[in-house]
Amino acid sequence: MLQVAVSEEERFSATLRQGMQIFRAAAERARPGGRMAGEDAFKLFDTFGFPVQLTEELAAGASLSVDMDRFAELMGEQRARARAAAKKVEIGLDSGAVPPSEFVGYAQPEAEAPIQLLLDAENLELEAAEEGRQVRVFLSRTPFYAEGGGQVGDHGEIRTQTGTIRIHDARWAGPQAIMHVGIVASGEVHPGQDAIAEIDRGRREATARAHTSTHIVHATLKEILGEHARQAGSMVAPGRLRFDFPHPSSVPQGQLDEAELLANRRLALDDEVRIFETSMEEAKGLGAVALFGEKYGDVVRVAEIGDYSRELCGGTHVPRTGQIALIRILHEGSIGAGMRRVEALVGPDALRGVNAERDLLHGLVEAFGGKDPASALEHARRVVEENKRLRNELGKLRQGDRSAIVDRLTASATAVDGVALVVSEVPGEDAGGLRELAQKVRDKLAAQPAAVVLGAGGERAQLVAACTAPAVARGVTAPKLLEHAAEAIGGGAGGKDILANAGGREGAAVPQALGGIAARLAELLAGS
Repeated sequence: MLQVAVSEEERFSATLRQGMQIFRAAAERARPGGRMAGEDAFKLFDTFGFPVQLTEELAAGASLSVDMDRFAELMGEQRARARAAAKKVEIGLDSGAVPPSEFVGYAQPEAEAPIQLLLDAENLELEAAEEGRQVRVFLSRTPFYAEGGGQVGDHGEIRTQTGTIRIHDARWAGPQAIMHVGIVASGEVHPGQDAIAEIDRGRREATARAHTSTHIVHATLKEILGEHARQAGSMVAPGRLRFDFPHPSSVPQGQLDEAELLANRRLALDDEVRIFETSMEEAKGLGAVALFGEKYGDVVRVAEIGDYSRELCGGTHVPRTGQIALIRILHEGSIGAGMRRVEALVGPDALRGVNAERDLLHGLVEAFGGKDPASALEHARRVVEENKRLRNELGKLRQGDRSAIVDRLTASATAVDGVALVVSEVPGEDAGGLRELAQKVRDKLAAQPAAVVLGAGGERAQLVAACTAPAVARGVTAPKLLEHAAEAIGGGAGGKDILANAGGREGAAVPQALGGIAARLAELLAGS
């Protein structure tokens, strides 16, 4: 699980870095007019997953706005394309025009069959598909399991004498046809060619372990929590499963541990997983569990495990429970009112998860200087307590330092036409720190007309202005006070009458920007 999480975090971080590069480039292009193009905001949303609200916040931090009208237009165009594509799929695939497929994948990992129909990614019929082309393929016989009943579709290859298609998904296209989704990996393929379709056997085996484990987890949760904990949804993928069920509250860790132990005891029994077909009436008589929302015909497929699980199921399974080896329940949580979800790893994937947790524990033991987990835990507790004590002491010291800074700034006030003015550069402070200091100085001067402007340079320039209510009454607002200073640092000012900020790329221009504040204050007072 740790490896999965780390991999996901690395992918997210890489995407975020790429997105931020795009944002910075878009922000530079927007500088002359102060408005980011809707096309740039849409690209950040569509390609890098940036919510437009995040883009607006980033733009505001750079003293920019976003062309939301253009963004909305592009979103509308995208939705229109999606609707058109969906309509095309519906007409092309569900109209009965696609040929039916015989699924032979329960017993055979490969099958020979001609390519009956070859489509592109938009469901347009092809006479040939060359290397790199996204395709959808239909065969008369196939070992590929199409996604259904919570189980993901198979991966694998379809090979002809002239080319190879790498299949990354299999889906139902109507009630009888299986659509193989993939890309031409080499050569060229044509409809009518004889082909060999072969699934990724290792991936199928890992998926079968997960599907049988789902049935075991289902039976186990019902035994521990009650019959109401029936499956309400699932996801079965190679080496992992997700299982949804109704339950009025969170499942305590002790019960999850009990469920995990019972599930693994059942694996150790090495029960046969018996698969058979029968009539729906006979299956009901046997007490087979039918899942809500699934459609069944007159003849149904039953998966029976030991004396504790009997379910209607069209998925793939291992012959015996001992082949699963291990079920590791990761966590449990809410997915809605009265609905819970558990996730688990199974087989070698579960073992890899346990090993990752063990390596993490050993690393923590080493980091804390212990010889075993028990001693490291006690040492960690002492470190946490000591760290908490030091943070409290440091906070008190910092609070004292900032109080002294506020007092010093307040004492530096000068008078401009009856308004107390505090202007100062405060090196090393970020926008949040400047805002905190400016508000505290303003509060000390609240009884009189007063204005406070603080700034900090560096890679970027930051300015903050705060005005008392009596100053605002005389026509001095924080955004107006920062207008010229913001231009000097290459940015724009924004905020409320009593508090505003400005940011810009010209960090070295902060002293010059602050130097013009007194004149700007006099100008505002003269015009009021």
